[in-house]
Amino acid sequence: MWSGNTGWAVVWDGPAGNLEQYPLHTGNHGRTWTIAGPWLAITGAAGANVNSLTVFSKKVVVAYAKGMNVLDVTWDAGRLWYSAWMPGNIVDVTLAKAPPPRAGFPVAMQATVRSLGHPVATLRYFSASSGREWRLSRSP
Repeated sequence: MWSGNTGWAVVWDGPAGNLEQYPLHTGNHGRTWTIAGPWLAITGAAGANVNSLTVFSKKVVVAYAKGMNVLDVTWDAGRLWYSAWMPGNIVDVTLAKAPPPRAGFPVAMQATVRSLGHPVATLRYFSASSGREWRLSRSP
C-alpha cells in the first residue's frame, strides 16, 4: 500500500512452524525496506493473520484481519502500535466523514464491524483519535 513514496507491507519471518508477521515500511518508493514495529500475528495463534492494510497517510496505518476482531494502528510510521478490540468481525477500516479528527491526531477513521450477536447486523465504530479510542456510531 502506498502514500506517495511511502509504502507499507506485511512480511512473514521466523523459523519454519513459527512464522511471525511484521509490518514493513519504505520511504524511498521501495528501494529499501525496514521493519516498522512488532509482530502483528503468529501462525496458529488465536488471532488470524493480517490480511488487510489501510494506509491513511505516510505515518498513519491500520493492519487487521478481515473477519476477526482486532486491529493494530500506528500514527507515527510504525514506531508505536496500538491494538484495538472490536466487538464483532471487522469488514473494513476507512476514512471517516465525521467526526473530524481530535486535536493532536491526524486522522478520523471508521471501522465497519459485523455484530457477533446478530451476524447480519453491521455496526460502525468511529475514532477521532487516529484509532486510539473508538465509539459506536448512533446514526443509521
